[in-house]
Amino acid sequence: MATLEDKLLGEKLEYYCSSSEDEECNSGDECKTDGLVDKSTSTQEKSAPLPWSGSATNTGPKGVVQDYIAYKSYHKQIHEQKEMELIALSKKLTLSCQTEAEVEAAKAAQEKDDMFAELLEEDDEFLKEYTKLKLKEFLEAKSRYSFGELIEVETSDQFLKEIDNEKPEVTVVFLIYERGAAGCDGMISAFKFIAKEYPNTKFCSIRASIAGLSYNFKTKGVPAINAYKNGQIIANFVQLFQEFGNEVHPGDIENFLIETGILNEKSLLPTK
Repeated sequence: MATLEDKLLGEKLEYYCSSSEDEECNSGDECKTDGLVDKSTSTQEKSAPLPWSGSATNTGPKGVVQDYIAYKSYHKQIHEQKEMELIALSKKLTLSCQTEAEVEAAKAAQEKDDMFAELLEEDDEFLKEYTKLKLKEFLEAKSRYSFGELIEVETSDQFLKEIDNEKPEVTVVFLIYERGAAGCDGMISAFKFIAKEYPNTKFCSIRASIAGLSYNFKTKGVPAINAYKNGQIIANFVQLFQEFGNEVHPGDIENFLIETGILNEKSLLPTK
């Protein structure tokens, strides 16, 4: 039955140990509810402080100080960013701006460059015209000599005369072959065709045995091509069988002689 003291204390009778609980305490076990237990203090937990979210959560003096520090930090970042932008802009303007004297100097230098380029262009045109003129004279000189056939040389003395007694501007192309050797018959046919196509070039042929060449050359070195000009050899190619084989096409030999510089292209030859 509640007493006046219980009423004043809020009638907290349920917080006292019962008689059965007293017996358990008397038996030696420690009483689980020794004294009064305040539910209000046992159930309440201290809440953890909230992290800073950018806005003031504390309206007291500490909150005002935190807001001021955050504002100053933000203002400092904005100020530094603006300073960097101004520095970059000033550098750009410094590099692009020129004084009037600098502009005039650059203009004068450009005029000199243009004048020099014009002179080079004129010189280039002059050199082209001069080259065409000299080439024309050279080809006209060659056009006075017309051969148009393959000359078969019968002796070693004739071989030397065909080279030494020819005009300096005439190219003499010799085919050295041997009867029955691989690739020689096809090469002779090709030379006969090319001699008609290039009448300003002297084409000759001679057997290796008549030219006094060795047996090893007669069997392994032929067919061979030698080119002479002004008495001097300008090209020498041996063992052409390895490159062209038995089936020799005149066009292949013609391209070979053009690529090696022995013949000029037909477009450069004088027209009749």
